[in-house]
Amino acid sequence: MTQEEMVKFVFQTFLLMSEALSNSTGNREMANEIIQFAEHFGVKTGVIKMKPETEPGDDDDIKPFELKI
Repeated sequence: MTQEEMVKFVFQTFLLMSEALSNSTGNREMANEIIQFAEHFGVKTGVIKMKPETEPGDDDDIKPFELKI
């Protein structure tokens, strides 16, 4: 497994852990904390890229990686 593949694997694992936590315990608050960390991890490692901030009123106000459980 390459380094890039490993980073993607870890990123995906964080997302799966947040879903598993939410489904098994109903603790959406902590599941969303894991998602926020996954987003931070993904940006720092280059797995995901965030779009620049949009102007208020734009129809595209949601970040490409904004997940909420």
